Amino acid sequence: MKFIKIFYILLLISSPLGLLANAESSITSFEFNVEKLNEEKNIIHYDLNQIIDTLQRCINSNNKICIPKNLTEYERLLFTARRIQHNDSQFVAIEIFNYLLEFKWYRNKGEELYLKLLLANSLDYIGASYLASEYMEEIFPEFINYLESSKHKRFYINHYASRLFGIEKIEESYKAYKIVYDLSLESKDSNFIYKARNNMALTLGMLSRIESAKKLMRINQNLRYKTLNPIIFAFSFGNYGTLMKTEEKYDSAIYYGMKEVFFLNEINSKLGLGNTYQMIGECYEKLNQRDSAVKYLNNALSVRLEDRYFEGIIATSRDLIELHLTNNENTDVNFLFKLFDAYNDSLTKRYHDNQYEDEIQIYNYLEILDEAQISKQKYDELITKNKELNYSLLGFAILVISLIVFIIYRRTYRVKLIRANEELQTKNEELEKSYKKISVSNLRNETLLKELHHRVKNNLQIVSSLFNLQINDPSIDEGAKEVFEIAKDRILSISMLHKKLYLADSLSKINFKEYLEEFGEHFILNHNKEVELQVNIENLELNYHIDAALPLGLIFNELFTNSLKHAKPKEKLKLCIDHKLEENQDIFIYKDNGTSSLGGSELTESTGLVLIDLLAKQIESSYSTNPDKNYEGFYFIIQGNFRKNIN
Repeated sequence: MKFIKIFYILLLISSPLGLLANAESSITSFEFNVEKLNEEKNIIHYDLNQIIDTLQRCINSNNKICIPKNLTEYERLLFTARRIQHNDSQFVAIEIFNYLLEFKWYRNKGEELYLKLLLANSLDYIGASYLASEYMEEIFPEFINYLESSKHKRFYINHYASRLFGIEKIEESYKAYKIVYDLSLESKDSNFIYKARNNMALTLGMLSRIESAKKLMRINQNLRYKTLNPIIFAFSFGNYGTLMKTEEKYDSAIYYGMKEVFFLNEINSKLGLGNTYQMIGECYEKLNQRDSAVKYLNNALSVRLEDRYFEGIIATSRDLIELHLTNNENTDVNFLFKLFDAYNDSLTKRYHDNQYEDEIQIYNYLEILDEAQISKQKYDELITKNKELNYSLLGFAILVISLIVFIIYRRTYRVKLIRANEELQTKNEELEKSYKKISVSNLRNETLLKELHHRVKNNLQIVSSLFNLQINDPSIDEGAKEVFEIAKDRILSISMLHKKLYLADSLSKINFKEYLEEFGEHFILNHNKEVELQVNIENLELNYHIDAALPLGLIFNELFTNSLKHAKPKEKLKLCIDHKLEENQDIFIYKDNGTSSLGGSELTESTGLVLIDLLAKQIESSYSTNPDKNYEGFYFIIQGNFRKNIN
């Protein structure tokens, strides 16, 4: 198997001739096979979750990363880069991750996000925190969706929350820690629950949500957690004391600070001890107990000098100086001034050195990034040229072969073409005969269908006439007569639809505007009342399928009937129908100048309203009655997509 070093590849793709002059690369000892990378791009021996799980097990067991056997070239490259990163060769790892991302050698979106996460970790390690944060915002929370293990989800969300906390995005950090806490509760991981609760309390304290923070810290002070994590157990008291100090409860703050000191001394740990001594000293100072304040500030200074915590040394020295000057005491002030100046100068120098080093690190990273982008651009150009050349050669070969085939089989094709034309002509004649037969059949069917609609209309008129006989029967009471009148109107609306169908050019569509106008006139004429009807519909295509038109026509029949029933006695009845089209929804607005009612005083007992409700559901529409409270009269709106059934 032939392996190629990265800098060779860059040189090869930077020139068509592959010249190797003036070659430089920061990865001169790392080798990989480009052909295998491209060939095996869709092959998976270890998927994302298996890669993460294997790496984590290696680190947890012996703090080393072992590379499994039987890997694809990409998987081998990723494991090796992760081992380089783990061994603190950050720039080499950054360069590999950049090339993997730039050349898109990852196999899916989850692996792309994982590579960006590893790159962000290396950037953070070299001091480029804000660059790392930009990557983190791209990665989270989407990356979590690609993880199967609850343990891995907790680990990476906690990692993200810590980074947010580090760049002082406290609110976002709290939300992330809350997710970690909920996941830990689901998996019943006591250690993670305890840590997450501690982190949530810290962020809540920084967000000035003191009571919530205190509640969580009090839970963590339970003695059963002492053996689970003695450090965090001790911190829960000191952090609680800090919150008490914020509330100016200095005695309580001192009490809880002392408890943290006791528990830390019990496990022989000085972690965080300087901060706790500092807090206790400041509380004693607020209580005007100078001797105790000096004692604990000196303890804080001692711990911080031992740890070489420059910022802490300066802060504690400043507090001691102010304390001595306030009491007009010169004892140790000169020493403290010298200490303050010395460490302030050291801290300033260290910041300058770190700033200079960070600038160099970021400059180096940007160089790597530019190099990867330029290499990718040249690689793409070379691939494009190779493809163009291959396509040209392939096209030329196809052209030559096609020409040879054309010459050899020209006569054969001509004979076949003649035969095919003859067969096609015969089939066309047969198709023409079939078309004529189908046309005659369609015409006959259409005539029969129109006749069917005509007969349905006639039969409905016969039924209507029978109802008239019943209505004119002297023995019938007024209640039954009203029922027959309403039924007759409903039959009229159905009959007119069938009449429109057999008179129309198309049997599948009804012009609903014309239908409304004609039906309204017939309805008013049948009831022999003076009514003014306005149908204000623009010249739009209101062609509805009968499945929509029939229920809609019955709804308007019920509205006409309701208007006649509730018309004001001494006032001419005016009916108005408006229409508008909004987002493929037909909206009809029906108004009259009668009383604002539908089917009587009790709507739930109205047969008309029940029928309207059933018909509206049948055509999947919605309606409302009297939505305009300022309108004096009856106001009804119905809307729906009445055209969707049209073929």
